[in-house]
Amino acid sequence: MREMIVVMLTAACLASAGTATAQKSEQIPIIFDTDFVMPPADDSMALMLALQSPEFDILGITTVAVNDSLEKATSDVLRMLEIARQDTIPVYQGADMPLVHEKSDDAVRKFGNWYSNDVPPGGFARKKIEDEAAVSFIVRTVMERPQEVPLVAIGPPTNIVHAICAEPELAANVK
Repeated sequence: MREMIVVMLTAACLASAGTATAQKSEQIPIIFDTDFVMPPADDSMALMLALQSPEFDILGITTVAVNDSLEKATSDVLRMLEIARQDTIPVYQGADMPLVHEKSDDAVRKFGNWYSNDVPPGGFARKKIEDEAAVSFIVRTVMERPQEVPLVAIGPPTNIVHAICAEPELAANVK
């Protein structure tokens, strides 16, 4: 019940927030990399702010597992984009485990179960992920637009590390 209330409040917040209009040329193109979970988590609040910001042009969202499974992070991002009526923003699935992950009772108690059998409040999103992997999207986008695209890494930088390993020139080309 608590989760449904949070989702409804989030939807109301996003629906009532006035979306300022800015010219695309004035916006900063970003890639939003996240270990997303539904509100009131930090990543979800950051994404809600970015979605409503006239300063940002979100080129894509890449997901990574940490707080929960990769499937849950991705499912929650897709659902949030539908709630926010921003479902044209592409979502790319990334790493299913952080580079360093040590399971502990405290981590399980605080951050989740690492499985994805739970149906999210409001059901699963109709929006689908892109066929391209997150690492490929990051490398392609940054290399096509050198010094133009910042990577906004809200979660662990696992996808970014993999992207730099795939394309060593990436770091020099990120804004």
